[in-house]
Amino acid sequence: MDERKRIIGSTKYSRRGRIIMQTTNKYSAIYYVGLGIVFIYAILIFGGFVNLIIGQSLTSLTAPLSIISFVTLFSFYLNRTAQFNWLKSLIIPFVSIGILGICLWWATFYHETLFDAIWYHHDAVYNLAKSWNPYKRYLAEEETAYCFYYLNYFPTGNWVYGASIYLFTQTIEAAKGISLALILASSFILCGGLLANNFGWNKWKSISIGILISLNPITLLNLFTFYLDGPIAIILSLGIIFIVVQIFGKDETAWLPAFICFAILTHLKITGTVYTVIFMMFFAILVVIKSVKNWRIWFLRFSLFVILVVGVFGYHPFISNTMEKGHPFFPVVENPEINFFGDVNYPENFKGLNRFEKFTISLYSEAGWIRTPNVTKFKAPFTFDGLGSYGSGIPDISAFGPLFQEAFSLALIVFLLGLIFNKDKKYKWFMLGFTLVLLISIFINPEAYIFRYVPHFWLLTVVFAASLWEHAQLKWLSFICLLGLFFNVYRMEVKVISAVNQKTKELNSYLELLLGKEDDYAIDSGWAKSFKMRLGENKIDTSKLVWISPTDTPFTELPGSLGGKFKLRSALIAQ
Repeated sequence: MDERKRIIGSTKYSRRGRIIMQTTNKYSAIYYVGLGIVFIYAILIFGGFVNLIIGQSLTSLTAPLSIISFVTLFSFYLNRTAQFNWLKSLIIPFVSIGILGICLWWATFYHETLFDAIWYHHDAVYNLAKSWNPYKRYLAEEETAYCFYYLNYFPTGNWVYGASIYLFTQTIEAAKGISLALILASSFILCGGLLANNFGWNKWKSISIGILISLNPITLLNLFTFYLDGPIAIILSLGIIFIVVQIFGKDETAWLPAFICFAILTHLKITGTVYTVIFMMFFAILVVIKSVKNWRIWFLRFSLFVILVVGVFGYHPFISNTMEKGHPFFPVVENPEINFFGDVNYPENFKGLNRFEKFTISLYSEAGWIRTPNVTKFKAPFTFDGLGSYGSGIPDISAFGPLFQEAFSLALIVFLLGLIFNKDKKYKWFMLGFTLVLLISIFINPEAYIFRYVPHFWLLTVVFAASLWEHAQLKWLSFICLLGLFFNVYRMEVKVISAVNQKTKELNSYLELLLGKEDDYAIDSGWAKSFKMRLGENKIDTSKLVWISPTDTPFTELPGSLGGKFKLRSALIAQ
């Protein structure tokens, strides 16, 4: 067999010599298991969209029907693209489903305790589960917990996925498992052949870099929460890598998973939408330059992407926002109705600074939530100042871990030395171009100092750190830097797991105390509508809930709520 066909795959041509299908079988089964998890996520999102677009509400059947569609489509994809036989093409999708199922089950053991998730992410899921269709109507203000702007005008992809999972599992906590599933998916994809076969890396380099990219601190901080920044971090990193593989690697079918990743990204969050515009634009320019003879097929592919992802599935919110508010990014773009970034949201010492200055200060500061009138504090090198803040979610300042500053500084030195000592001009131009594009995409965001908004800065740092891996004399610098990044995420995640375990244990103890004793205890679910629903899921009789005045002290606060509390009815002041 021709060596190129054995490694790369085979190509089929039409009678006129035009490529009609390019196949590749160079990846291991584990790669396709990871890819399957990403495809499941996409189908759960877009399958739910189809339901809503045709006027149907999401039901307990939405997730199973989406999974059946996934098995059918992905098996066909594996048979045609990976050239697997039909038995293997059927086994792999079920392995992907099994891994996702385990991740969803795992997530049910931990309670959501972070503010935004309890406030409006859960609120959106519960409203979708109660037959709200965002393509047909806006929610009234009283139907939400003071978050109708977000629910009515934000992308709804992860909420639709979450509602489908909730309706099927009857527990809203399960949907949090997507962050762990995507970490595993990314590890399988990158270590299962994508890096090794396209960039010529050896096994240990591919595994080390693949795992480290997948252990993005933003996603690790999202393991126990419904926040969207974790899924965005993984999907964005994979999408960027698939683009690089398509343009500079050996796999000419990488465009499809790249399109899938950016289709998902478009509908997760407005920052994801902006990143899709940036990277798909660069992707289109590069493929035209590289494949100018096939410009028609690429024009068709990108046109279909825009029509389906933006024009059809994205009618809400992008088209509707443009028609009603003048642009697709309402309400995050400054406007008279709502201002996301008032001066009070900044550290006091950020006022008057440009985005580059804020980013640099955030990078070298102690982690934490620092708002006016407080100021950031410089973190002493090689200390763990601010480590405790990682147990409470994703800090606004310095969110990549307690030793990221030191590791990044070394990675930058490694990158510069790699440019100096590497004699391959193509490598140098690629690294400079790759860095420039990522930096443009990072600093286009005026709030780039909030690292959860720019999670691919981690990808850039890992690439920098690996720059000297193959240099005979200086590779030890890369090894030290990469080990530092591994240790950084380890120290951060130990803190996160410990804090979430403690909060979950505390809330469970209160739920056990209150269950069946609603006549003995006055229970107030707080001002977040979603927490009342969660109390009901835990078999608390919500018909007996009462309002407890904040001045009616003492009372016990309920973790995982926004203002939720309880006390003995006998001690309740008459209201």
